[in-house]
Amino acid sequence: TGIALFGFAAAVDWKMRHDKIAGIEKEMRVLLGREVSHPAPPEHYWRHIEKVLNDLFAQGTANAVILYVQNDQNEYYQSASWPSELSINALPWSQLPEITAQNRPPPRFPFNRPPPPPPMPAAVIVRQLSTSSATWQFGLSASSFARLAIGVNLSIIDAEMLAIRQAFLLAVPFALLLIGIGAAILSGRALAPLRSLTNTMQQVTAKGLHQRIEHSNEDKEFLELIAVFNAMLERLERSFFQASRFSADAAHELKTPLAILQGQIEQTMAQVEAGSAVQVRLSSVLDEIQRLSAISRKLLLLSLADAGRLRLHKVRFNLSQALENLLEDAQMLAPQLEISGEISPNLLIEADADLLLQVLHNLLSNAIKYNFSAKQQQGWIQINAYRQQNRIEVAISNTAAPITDAEQARLFERFYRVDSAHGRQTDGVGLGLSLSREIALAHGGDLRLSEVKDGKVTFLLSFLSE
Repeated sequence: TGIALFGFAAAVDWKMRHDKIAGIEKEMRVLLGREVSHPAPPEHYWRHIEKVLNDLFAQGTANAVILYVQNDQNEYYQSASWPSELSINALPWSQLPEITAQNRPPPRFPFNRPPPPPPMPAAVIVRQLSTSSATWQFGLSASSFARLAIGVNLSIIDAEMLAIRQAFLLAVPFALLLIGIGAAILSGRALAPLRSLTNTMQQVTAKGLHQRIEHSNEDKEFLELIAVFNAMLERLERSFFQASRFSADAAHELKTPLAILQGQIEQTMAQVEAGSAVQVRLSSVLDEIQRLSAISRKLLLLSLADAGRLRLHKVRFNLSQALENLLEDAQMLAPQLEISGEISPNLLIEADADLLLQVLHNLLSNAIKYNFSAKQQQGWIQINAYRQQNRIEVAISNTAAPITDAEQARLFERFYRVDSAHGRQTDGVGLGLSLSREIALAHGGDLRLSEVKDGKVTFLLSFLSE
């Protein structure tokens, strides 16, 4: 709008200036033709004409109009304010006819002679001449009686145009402000359904698929968009809960047969000869069954978390004591590593003790399994816990091999393991971090990868403090 206004103003400015100059030219042509159509009057007449022209063209501005009158190649009248840098000879006199005694009629003629020819009609030209200080619009005319030059200083037009431009520049900001306010109000009302759609889309998560957009008097296009979006959410909700229910049902149904298999294999192992080939094979099968049992338990918890049905039995939990015990466990499980930590006392939270201990043990297990010790550096694990404003934060760090950006982005994906071949060099199925984050989120906290640099990896577990 501003560009359009300024473009319109530029066009109007040019048009107004052009029209003003054209008006001056028109008036000049009338005056020039009239003033040279009779013998040159006395000097005081031209002083009067100069004053009249000042009032006509310049609203009384002094020295804005100048005159020059010539009769028989002699100067008859010249304005006192004629610029010294503007030479009389610079005017285009050559384009006008010469004044001679032959084409000038006598003032009276005897009755015994035929009447003389009529006087030569006035010739008029208009030109612009510039000096270092001003631009002048000149009109020149010639007839049988005299030559006349009228000059108008165009700075009077520039002064008028400057006043108009200043008024425009003062008015435009207010106009743009009003236009902006009006546009904001109208667009805000028009885009309200779109903002509602955006807000709803931002709230759509695995636990927010029940969200729907309400509509009342929106435009037809928005009504169609809202209807399509609500239908999409409905399909997503139905598909998601169907998949979630399938995972939960499958994990639940696997629990009983896996428990029976585990019991029978343990019973058979007790009956066969110790150290025999049969016992070794049964031990390997038992490991796989236990692994399947762990996967089914984690899948069940994840499906409950996805559906928002993960039940928490919250009690007052002493996080400081649990972390102290975790340090002791680390020293027993990994005596080859340097274990250290700084744990603030009395870090109390409301939490499900079993689930939270599962998170802590999973993080410790990862710190041990993925610990990487260089030849000249001993591996280490550090556990720090502290209160940060209204949050309690637990940082578990360890030495580790470099992790690429692509691997960092997928660490919390389900069944993702840094071991791209999913081999068995490192125990695990790739569900621990994903499940740990879901448990942290269910407690109103979060789990994230905080730092990866210089052979160091840090996971940060945070909760709201009491």
